[in-house]
Amino acid sequence: MRPSFSCAKRYRIQALRMKFIVIMNPKGGVGKSTLAINIAGFFANQMKTTVIVDTDPQNSAKNWLTIRPQSLAPIKIWNISTDLSITLGGEIITKGEDKETFKRTLTEIPYQGSYVIIDSGANLPEWKKECMLDIAHKVVIPLQPSFFDMIATFEFMQTLRYKPNFQLSKVSIVAMRVNPRTQAWSTLMEFCESKQIELLTYISDTQKYSTFSITGTSLFDFDIQTTRSRYRNYSIQQPYLK
Repeated sequence: MRPSFSCAKRYRIQALRMKFIVIMNPKGGVGKSTLAINIAGFFANQMKTTVIVDTDPQNSAKNWLTIRPQSLAPIKIWNISTDLSITLGGEIITKGEDKETFKRTLTEIPYQGSYVIIDSGANLPEWKKECMLDIAHKVVIPLQPSFFDMIATFEFMQTLRYKPNFQLSKVSIVAMRVNPRTQAWSTLMEFCESKQIELLTYISDTQKYSTFSITGTSLFDFDIQTTRSRYRNYSIQQPYLK
């Protein structure tokens, strides 16, 4: 007679087969949710079982999925239920939760997922970010070409560089909302070169992303001929994310 497994143990076994891709940057408004939903859309349209974990209290990815047409490639959502409180300093904390409980919540996903995309909130407590980094197979950092975003991203990279037992090789940076023909792009390139930051790819600045967010769609839900250049920029990420 085969042994029976508890649900928790079964989910942990499933988690070993999943790839956890964490979208993270301590700076708010850099495009984490935009990047998360489009990476999810990419894998879903590759016929991969894809799950989004929305840990951002703003629930951008979750809200996007609620309006996603059922005719499109399916993407599942794993809600992180939290009892949130905001301190006077603006930090979001969670009542009645510890590191191990939170980590189990992240990994005990009741789906046979191939790829799990974690959209992290900018103001989450550091210990929650540590949990996400601990389970991450890949970490993608979105970066916008503004002075404050570049400094914040560089400082975050330095934190990861000196994090014990963390492999910096699983980190990649994607420039968001840029136009290679502008001065902002040149400034970004100069900054990255001076700080020895290597960009994986860039995502162009276009109004189409606003359309995606209000229609529950991603770049990869459309004809490749109409979005060829942007499709190519995302596709560059595929070998790294696998």
